Amino acid sequence: MTNLVASQALRGQSAKVTLSLEEFSTFLDNPLAQIGTVMFTAGIYGTIGSIDSFGNSFEVVPIQPDLTFSSPDLPGYLKEGANVQFD
Repeated sequence: MTNLVASQALRGQSAKVTLSLEEFSTFLDNPLAQIGTVMFTAGIYGTIGSIDSFGNSFEVVPIQPDLTFSSPDLPGYLKEGANVQFD
Protein backbone atom coordinates (compact mmCIF):
# COMPACT_ATOMS: atom_id res chain seq x y z
CA MET A 1 0.00 0.00 0.00
CA THR A 2 1.15 3.54 -0.66
CA ASN A 3 0.57 6.66 1.40
CA LEU A 4 -0.95 9.29 -0.93
CA VAL A 5 -0.67 12.43 1.20
CA ALA A 6 2.24 13.69 3.31
CA SER A 7 1.17 14.03 6.94
CA GLN A 8 2.75 15.46 10.05
CA ALA A 9 4.82 12.85 11.88
CA LEU A 10 6.34 14.42 14.96
CA ARG A 11 8.35 12.32 17.43
CA GLY A 12 6.07 10.16 19.58
CA GLN A 13 2.90 11.15 17.72
CA SER A 14 0.77 9.14 15.35
CA ALA A 15 0.83 9.77 11.62
CA LYS A 16 -2.14 9.66 9.26
CA VAL A 17 -1.84 7.23 6.35
CA THR A 18 -4.08 8.05 3.38
CA LEU A 19 -4.72 5.37 0.77
CA SER A 20 -6.51 5.29 -2.56
CA LEU A 21 -10.15 4.21 -2.23
CA GLU A 22 -9.29 0.90 -3.90
CA GLU A 23 -6.37 0.19 -1.55
CA PHE A 24 -8.41 1.29 1.47
CA SER A 25 -11.22 -1.09 0.52
CA THR A 26 -8.67 -3.92 0.27
CA PHE A 27 -7.17 -2.80 3.60
CA LEU A 28 -10.58 -2.97 5.34
CA ASP A 29 -11.23 -6.46 3.93
CA ASN A 30 -8.05 -7.75 5.58
CA PRO A 31 -8.73 -9.36 9.00
CA LEU A 32 -5.53 -7.72 10.29
CA ALA A 33 -7.01 -4.24 9.73
CA GLN A 34 -7.90 -3.54 13.35
CA ILE A 35 -6.68 -1.28 16.13
CA GLY A 36 -3.48 -2.62 17.67
CA THR A 37 -2.23 -4.47 14.58
CA VAL A 38 1.47 -3.95 13.87
CA MET A 39 2.26 -2.09 10.64
CA PHE A 40 5.56 -1.32 8.93
CA THR A 41 5.48 2.25 7.61
CA ALA A 42 8.37 4.21 6.11
CA GLY A 43 10.87 1.81 7.70
CA ILE A 44 9.37 2.14 11.21
CA TYR A 45 7.16 -0.26 13.13
CA GLY A 46 3.92 1.04 14.59
CA THR A 47 0.44 -0.04 15.57
CA ILE A 48 -2.88 1.01 14.09
CA GLY A 49 -4.31 3.61 16.46
CA SER A 50 -7.55 4.45 14.65
CA ILE A 51 -9.31 3.73 11.36
CA ASP A 52 -11.46 6.24 9.48
CA SER A 53 -13.94 3.76 8.05
CA PHE A 54 -15.97 6.57 6.44
CA GLY A 55 -12.94 7.92 4.58
CA ASN A 56 -9.76 6.36 3.25
CA SER A 57 -7.23 6.75 6.06
CA PHE A 58 -5.96 5.37 9.34
CA GLU A 59 -3.51 6.50 12.01
CA VAL A 60 -0.37 4.60 12.91
CA VAL A 61 1.35 5.06 16.29
CA PRO A 62 5.15 4.59 16.16
CA ILE A 63 6.68 2.03 18.52
CA GLN A 64 10.36 1.86 17.45
CA PRO A 65 13.18 2.57 16.79
CA ASP A 66 13.00 6.33 17.34
CA LEU A 67 9.23 6.91 17.67
CA THR A 68 8.81 8.93 14.49
CA PHE A 69 7.72 8.19 10.92
CA SER A 70 9.43 11.28 9.49
CA SER A 71 11.99 10.78 6.77
CA PRO A 72 15.47 12.33 6.57
CA ASP A 73 14.61 14.25 3.41
CA LEU A 74 11.24 15.49 4.79
CA PRO A 75 11.72 16.02 8.56
CA GLY A 76 8.54 16.00 10.62
CA TYR A 77 6.37 14.40 7.92
CA LEU A 78 5.41 10.95 6.74
CA LYS A 79 6.24 11.20 3.05
CA GLU A 80 3.79 10.96 0.21
CA GLY A 81 4.58 7.67 -1.52
CA ALA A 82 5.80 5.92 1.65
CA ASN A 83 5.28 2.15 1.57
CA VAL A 84 2.86 0.79 4.19
CA GLN A 85 2.44 -2.91 4.95
CA PHE A 86 1.24 -5.35 7.58
CA ASP A 87 4.08 -6.92 9.52
